Amino acid sequence: METIDLITLGCRVNQAESGSLERFLLTRDIAVNHGLSGNKWVVINTCAVTAVAAATAKKQIRRAVRLNPSSKIIVTGCLGALEGSALLKMAGVVAVFGPASWIKVASFILGQEISIATELSPILAVAGYRTRPEIKVQDGCDGKCAYCTIPKARGPSQSAPFEQAVAFIGQIAQKGYKEIALSGIHLGRYGIDLKPATSLAALVRELVIKNRAVRLRLGSLEAIEITDELLNTLSEYEARICPHFHLPLQSGSDSVLERMNRPYKKALFREKVLALKERFPLATIGSDIIIGHPGEDAAAFKETMDFLQNVPLDYMHIFPFSPRPGTPAFNMGDTPPAPVLKERLKEVHAFDFERRKALYARQIGRQLSVIFEQKNGAYLIGTSENYIEVHFKTGADLEPSPFKLHQITAGNYINENGHLFLNAENL
Repeated sequence: METIDLITLGCRVNQAESGSLERFLLTRDIAVNHGLSGNKWVVINTCAVTAVAAATAKKQIRRAVRLNPSSKIIVTGCLGALEGSALLKMAGVVAVFGPASWIKVASFILGQEISIATELSPILAVAGYRTRPEIKVQDGCDGKCAYCTIPKARGPSQSAPFEQAVAFIGQIAQKGYKEIALSGIHLGRYGIDLKPATSLAALVRELVIKNRAVRLRLGSLEAIEITDELLNTLSEYEARICPHFHLPLQSGSDSVLERMNRPYKKALFREKVLALKERFPLATIGSDIIIGHPGEDAAAFKETMDFLQNVPLDYMHIFPFSPRPGTPAFNMGDTPPAPVLKERLKEVHAFDFERRKALYARQIGRQLSVIFEQKNGAYLIGTSENYIEVHFKTGADLEPSPFKLHQITAGNYINENGHLFLNAENL
């Protein structure tokens, strides 16, 4: 069996698209190696959200050529859409495609035009069959955030047709998975573009009604998309919804949010987080924060830190501002000097770590529902419904499986060089 190398960078949407490519190639007797090992065909699914992400993609291309100078490299993903001409000039690169192009990538490798079932939306893609399926039901973004390249790379918001999404997810649920995650570039806008229009709440409702053995996990949602309809639906089916929500904040300063062209003020963000905490008191709520965006002076940074102290977020993904060509923020200037940025990042990371420790401490003694996804030596490693990493020491007879939910009692949490996890006392 022929084997190709596949590198996937960036978000869960990219992972879903790579997952669809892998499963299709297996039907054509082509195996996939996740990494670089010198195979003839190399597919690099790229991210372009930061300059570091773009540089990482190019580094992988150069590394693939060093491993095998005759390799044929296919670049896909967001960087392919933004820098296609430049990428084609790189040694080893034989083709460049944009995001959501796994069918085109497969066709190029096979040397023939292929098609999937005409009734299936190309937006639908799935990753994580070995752990928990993560299904992309939406792509693209209608936002105009000043720092972001994604709308240019992926285009406007598009939703998989409602009935197709329900049927596709139902087929996967019937395989016996205990958890399915929904993802998208702008998941909360699911259904708005369809005719007739529908909503993420309607999709969630239909999925939990038709797939009674599965719990649902939602991907990242914008605060303005936490509508009463969605809150009421999540509450109605609380036992079937993973109490884990991720709402990007980006800044706790209203003046910086305005420079970012974010569609809310911090008061609305806090209101939505509190509404989720009221409905789901044990939920884990995370966020994204950008530090050093143009306009973030000392007062704006203090405003952000003061805000974070007063909103019940449990963890944060923290990013330094990355100026991307072609975005309004690229030419704004007015960014903090590098030493100041470094100190601010250090402060936010320290704050985040304290919040994470508090989150894990609150779990001690609780009953959690865990899917074990991997095994490392004598330990099973899995994720709870509220996004807590759990380790359980086991015998050789117990293996990880996406088809089993385990009820565990949470023991003490471990801090292993900044990596936090819970020990399960028993199953």
